[in-house]
Amino acid sequence: MKRLKPQAMIQIAVSAVLIALLLYLAHRHHVWTQIAREPRWAIAAAAGLICIDWVINSFRWNLLLRVAGVVEKQRTLTCLYFIATFCTQLLPTGTGGDAVRIYDIARRRGQTALVIVATLQERLIGMATAMGIGLVAVALNWQRLPIGWRPVLIVLPSLAIAVVAVLIYPKIPAAIAAWIWKKWPAARRWEQKPIVRKIITALRPAASAPALTPLRLAPVIAVTVIAALMSFAVFWVLGYGAGIGVPFSGYCLVVPLVWVIAMAPSVGGAGVREGGFVLLMEELFAVGKEKSLAVAALFLVIQTAVAGIGGVMLVMRAPSWRKMVAEVSPAIDATTTSVPPTASARE
Repeated sequence: MKRLKPQAMIQIAVSAVLIALLLYLAHRHHVWTQIAREPRWAIAAAAGLICIDWVINSFRWNLLLRVAGVVEKQRTLTCLYFIATFCTQLLPTGTGGDAVRIYDIARRRGQTALVIVATLQERLIGMATAMGIGLVAVALNWQRLPIGWRPVLIVLPSLAIAVVAVLIYPKIPAAIAAWIWKKWPAARRWEQKPIVRKIITALRPAASAPALTPLRLAPVIAVTVIAALMSFAVFWVLGYGAGIGVPFSGYCLVVPLVWVIAMAPSVGGAGVREGGFVLLMEELFAVGKEKSLAVAALFLVIQTAVAGIGGVMLVMRAPSWRKMVAEVSPAIDATTTSVPPTASARE
């Protein structure tokens, strides 16, 4: 039996400790009673919104793949998105699902570097758009926000948007990497390592990937805004059902920050995401732990249940799925430290 790597063990440990702490808080604050009171319509609506959100995200991925010159059926990409989310929920990494998506498309269509670029852009644009909506939400809730939090709520999203704006254009980070490689002699020693040479060879075509012109970017942003609002609406519906009086704009502020917090080492964000949501709802809007933790717990359960659809698709789509998972494991290990997780699976 293959032993878990130290990084995977840390991720599992972080999630386990945080989940144990959250279970303790749930018992102490009678969260189970609060969960039992959640209206069934709210639970059904949340599940439906998650499904719609993932379908829209797969459409955004299709738009970016087509810009890169990779043509694939929308039905296939939607199926892959659900499968990838299922893998992200189970694997000790926030990026395992992205590796599955990249592997499957690149295996059948080739153009690995372009598939990687489009998939990374899909993640990054989703994060940047959510942060942009979060900045608008900060303005709408300015008077009710604690004074000490206001600078953080402006600087963090602005910085994230600036970083993403650079990263979504492959030529910019490629030029920066080439400059560092030239000016930093120590980096040249890494070039002799076989794995580094393979990565450089695989990613070199990405520097020549078609640029996201304003005309190409506009529909992607439009689709992303709709998807982000769907994600925020999931929490708002559950919060409304729990009797939380925070407006929809409040969730537009909190949820993107939760996505950033969920980048911490964990298993699919479990424990980290829920803890971050409880903390921010209490600090920013004075929401009691029993209600915010009930919403976070319900979201985790509902998202995991919906991700199960991806598990069914995986079994139906690939009778030899065990072989596929075994083949994609090295890709998952390689991208864990290079692909920023977000949102969605995040989700």
